[in-house]
Amino acid sequence: MIAPNEITNTSLLKEEHMWHTEMAGIVTITFVRGKNVSDNLKKRLVDVAQANPWICGHLTKGSPYHNLNIPTAEHAAKTVIERCFQEVSVAEQENTITLETPYSNICKTLKPYQTSKGNKLINQANESLFKVVVFKTPEDGLNAIMVDLSHVIADAGTYYAIFNMLNPAAEIITMNPQRKMELGSTGKQFQNLAGTKEANLPFGMGYMCNLIGSLTCGPKRAARAYKINMEKIADAKQKIDKSKVEYVSTNDLITSEFANISKPKLMQMAVDLRPHLTGLDKNDAGMYVSDLFFASKDDYSQPEAIRMALTNGRLRRAGHIFTGSGKESSIPGCCGVCCGTISMVTNWGSGQIDMSWGEDVVQELHLPIEIQMPVDAAMIFKYQPGKLGVILFTAKPPVFGENSQFGEPLAPKIFGLS
Repeated sequence: MIAPNEITNTSLLKEEHMWHTEMAGIVTITFVRGKNVSDNLKKRLVDVAQANPWICGHLTKGSPYHNLNIPTAEHAAKTVIERCFQEVSVAEQENTITLETPYSNICKTLKPYQTSKGNKLINQANESLFKVVVFKTPEDGLNAIMVDLSHVIADAGTYYAIFNMLNPAAEIITMNPQRKMELGSTGKQFQNLAGTKEANLPFGMGYMCNLIGSLTCGPKRAARAYKINMEKIADAKQKIDKSKVEYVSTNDLITSEFANISKPKLMQMAVDLRPHLTGLDKNDAGMYVSDLFFASKDDYSQPEAIRMALTNGRLRRAGHIFTGSGKESSIPGCCGVCCGTISMVTNWGSGQIDMSWGEDVVQELHLPIEIQMPVDAAMIFKYQPGKLGVILFTAKPPVFGENSQFGEPLAPKIFGLS
């Protein structure tokens, strides 16, 4: 049996080939204060590439699906710094990155340094799929670290598995880049759990029409970040209906509240498939993620209904079970999806460890980077070790209720909330 770090070629999953070649990379920026940041990262990158040479790979055209070509572990360790690492001085930055730079300007400054859109990576051996860029700031000792992994080959779970290994104290794990073709979101096992219509919805014309129309003709959505009020979260968890579910997660609570604020026709929640599909585990690298779609207020208005959609072998809306109505809500047809409103929640915080960047290095702020969202969206993440935040992408400022779990503004100068 070939060891995971000795695999030299793998076909992409069907969904990676179909959808994610149209997408940019998964990108975050982390502000850290301390010395030897670049040296620490370079040492760590060599070890990470040795264990996971696929991060130094490149994409080639293939049939029926494109391929990920992977160098040897020895070659990856020797070339990862030249291929994947860069430092950028203050003078080289279009908009100098600081802890007060507006979010839109941070996004613009990072863009030239990011991985290319997926379809521009095919047969381009010199195009990196993974990048770590250290931006110097005018403030002595403060650096901003951009980490970018192509969305063609990674979901948030894979992204943060690699990201976490940049922590000098973390274990370096060899992930398996060999795709398990039948276990993606278009595979039979997921379709049996979620439903064929639901599993295929993100690849349908109605859904694509909605996103493309929103991007080209829809309102521009602004990013606003908030701390998650963990006291309100703890209180809400104590008040759940335990005759329905044993517990609810923070993600259940945030998804429900955001859905109640945005009131969409379809509520979309990203789900990591690894805990749910037999044959997958946390060390499988790739796009093993899909979405649950909630089609009525009964499906999302209470966090217990969100939790019920994920328990007892389900990966399917459960509002009718929660309310006892007996009739499952209906997913709209092509025209209904195309013309209806969609909101989305994705949780980047669940796979992220409490990071350390080296001795006497302090993490000031960690943020996901998204230039433009086609739908109202909430992104959950850890902005500091042990602290959860959320970025809301909405056309209008959100209106929170008295018991909202969205707390005070996060990085108010960056997001214009001061």
